Amino acid sequence: MNLIHIYFDNIDPYAKAELSGYLEFMTGKRLVVMSNLSELMSMNDSQEVIIFVNKLTHGATCFCQYERLNMKVIDVVDDLVTSCSALRRIINLRQPVSCIFETISRVINSNHHRTACQLCHVLSELTPEEKMLIKIIREGKHTTEEMASEMGIGNKIISKHKRKIMDKVNIDNSISFYNWVINMEFFNLSGISG
Repeated sequence: MNLIHIYFDNIDPYAKAELSGYLEFMTGKRLVVMSNLSELMSMNDSQEVIIFVNKLTHGATCFCQYERLNMKVIDVVDDLVTSCSALRRIINLRQPVSCIFETISRVINSNHHRTACQLCHVLSELTPEEKMLIKIIREGKHTTEEMASEMGIGNKIISKHKRKIMDKVNIDNSISFYNWVINMEFFNLSGISG
C-alpha cells in the first residue's frame, strides 16, 4: 500500500508539520492523519501506522488490541535531558532535527515489531494494594484521607504506594500521576480488580 496512517497526540503544530513532511519524503507514501486513536479499530490487518504520543498517553493507553497492524509507537518528549533513541523509540523535540529524523528513520526501517504494551507491563507489576489505589482514584476519591479511609490504612502508607506506582510509570509529580490514572483506558480496569 502507498498509504501510512499517522496520529499525533498533543504535539506542537510546527513539529507536526515538520514530522509529516519528513515522513512523506522518507517513505514516498501518502500520509493519512488520524484525528483520534479509535480510528485504529477499523483498519485492515497489516496497515502501516505510526503514532507519535507523549509518554503519559503512551503509558495510559493499551495498544495490545492493535497488534494486527504494522504499528510503530514513538514517544515524543520536550525536555532538556532526554536523548533521542531508536531503541527506546523516543524523539525529543529539543534535539537537533537531524537527530530526530535519523531516529525516526531507524524506528520505521526496523523490522522489530514491538508488541509489549507499556500499560499492560506496568499493570502486571503492580501489587494488589497499588491496583486498589488506582481503582479508588478512578472512582473519584482524590484526597489521601479518602483513599486511606477506603483502604483502611494510614495516610503515610497511601503516599508510599502512590510513590511506588509513580516510580514504575516514571512520573515525577502528583498532577501527572492523577492525569495518568484518570486517562487510563477503561477496558484496562479488568487488570485493576484489586
